[in-house]
Amino acid sequence: MRLSQICRLEIFMPILAAIGVAALLYEMHRVKLQIPTQLLPPTNHGSSASGAHSSETITNFSMNSIRSKQIMDIKEPTTDTSPVQTRLKLMQNNVKDLPIESTGGVEHEIKFAERRQRLQLGCDKHRNQASFGGVEHFGGVLRNRLLWLNREKIVVCMIAKVASSSWCNYLLNHYLNGSSKSEGYGHRVAQRLLAPQPGLTGKETLQQLNSFTKILTVRHPFARLVSAYRNKAEPCINETTCYVKTRNIPLSPKALFKDFAEYLIETVKVPVLADDAAYQSFDLHWIPYFLNCKVCDLSYEYIVKMETWNDDLSYLLPKYHIEYVEKAYGDILNSSDVSFQYFKTLPESLVLKLYEIYKIDFELFGYSLDGYLQ
Repeated sequence: MRLSQICRLEIFMPILAAIGVAALLYEMHRVKLQIPTQLLPPTNHGSSASGAHSSETITNFSMNSIRSKQIMDIKEPTTDTSPVQTRLKLMQNNVKDLPIESTGGVEHEIKFAERRQRLQLGCDKHRNQASFGGVEHFGGVLRNRLLWLNREKIVVCMIAKVASSSWCNYLLNHYLNGSSKSEGYGHRVAQRLLAPQPGLTGKETLQQLNSFTKILTVRHPFARLVSAYRNKAEPCINETTCYVKTRNIPLSPKALFKDFAEYLIETVKVPVLADDAAYQSFDLHWIPYFLNCKVCDLSYEYIVKMETWNDDLSYLLPKYHIEYVEKAYGDILNSSDVSFQYFKTLPESLVLKLYEIYKIDFELFGYSLDGYLQ
């Protein structure tokens, strides 16, 4: 070989080696993440164009992924905070076997994934107060809150004053094959009929609970308090009605919302460390969400919000072949404007004390004090 050829090889060998190493590293990285190259969305280099094409990128990527059934989990943490990349990763982690035509289903799954992510981050932050070390004993508050559909393998946690009656009606109607169109069955019948499979040991019931899809419904914590006050403590038309409403609450039949708020501040104490026994005496109409459904100990796949009730359930119920009937939850009891009016009667100090009681719920489910402070 000529000297000139040898010199040229010596010059190009490091370059070729570098290219080979780079290609190998890329292939190892792609295989590790399990993202086929044909699924990767195109890269936008222009800053102004990237925002305009975000929605189109997500839709095109999601539809290709659904058709190929090749969406994989990404396990590694990422420092990329781009909204588009964040939503793509949520989609890769959570969108499974949706109908090919269901672009709306993709958006719903991303929404539920974002809610799960917020819940997980909040639980990590408040682990000492909100985690009760698992649900191995499966008793106390939690047992009485769950409704089961064993054939569909779903469990719904009920929260008083958060569409619990509607859930009872939906699930009972489905369980009874549509024979119950009335709303007269109530919670006790639902708890008796919609129970774990009979004959299981406590350990087997817990295994079943862990394997089922779990659903939770929440609303703004302060809107729930207003609903509880109107239902349980607001001045009534006659003495009989007042007695029935307030018989378990040591308040005057003419109690104002301020009286009710002060009563809650006095009686609802959130321990510094999670203590299940400390909550046993709490009224179920205002017990914090995180305790009521053990949200940091159970993995809830779907978090429904009353603020988006119809949108959430119109997607979720048909997934499990449950008939969906639209509910008018824009009424006076669920109106944020009405809740604001009640809270305007409270001094800021009381509002902030109430917030401290329900602060964990606010953070776990993405609610704020907007509109509730003067």
